[in-house]
Amino acid sequence: CKRSAAWECALMVLSAAEREKFRLSIVGHSAAISACGEGGQWQAALALLAKAQAQTLQPNAVAYSAAISACEKRGRWREALVLLDRAVRQDAL
Repeated sequence: CKRSAAWECALMVLSAAEREKFRLSIVGHSAAISACGEGGQWQAALALLAKAQAQTLQPNAVAYSAAISACEKRGRWREALVLLDRAVRQDAL
């Protein structure tokens, strides 16, 4: 995958893993969140973070940092601050 489309590849890998009934760790989700951020896809990054939480995965500092960075890169400061607050309240940072 080209770097600009890495986020699309990350989403395809997650989808394929789900179809095959693989349960990915927060590490896999964090990598996909980071790829989305690098591709400017802040909404996809937040959706992946929410999806990980819905799958009862506990986001760690890496997952939150990747999501915060995705928001920051697109100037979504309000969302970034909400995530920072949530991460602190959940002892993830």
